[in-house]
Amino acid sequence: MHITASVSITDGQLHLGPWEHIFYYEFDGRRRERILVKIIEE
Repeated sequence: MHITASVSITDGQLHLGPWEHIFYYEFDGRRRERILVKIIEE
């Protein structure tokens, strides 16, 4: 399963709506993780 999430950061804080949350679950044990961060400035 491949997961992609895009979130906005405003003034150093996650910009989520009142009903939005981010959850991360591991179901198949520990494995090597890869995180890619892309910064786009206005």
